[in-house]
Amino acid sequence: MQQATDKINACAEDWCVAINKDKSFRTLFTLFSSQRAGKVMTGSTPLVDEGDEATYLGVTFDKKQTWKPQINRV
Repeated sequence: MQQATDKINACAEDWCVAINKDKSFRTLFTLFSSQRAGKVMTGSTPLVDEGDEATYLGVTFDKKQTWKPQINRV
């Protein structure tokens, strides 16, 4: 996982783009509750685990992939 974040950080630096650490978080989408998300770093700042739902481009995703939050919102 760390290699992917290293590439994102390097690309952001190359294009002079700052990653907003206040709006960035990690979410593990899985059907197995025993799995845990690994440590993800943005530069020297670790990303926090935001909770059970994430919204991207107006679509709400939940960790268990049930689509209930999105259906209830729409």
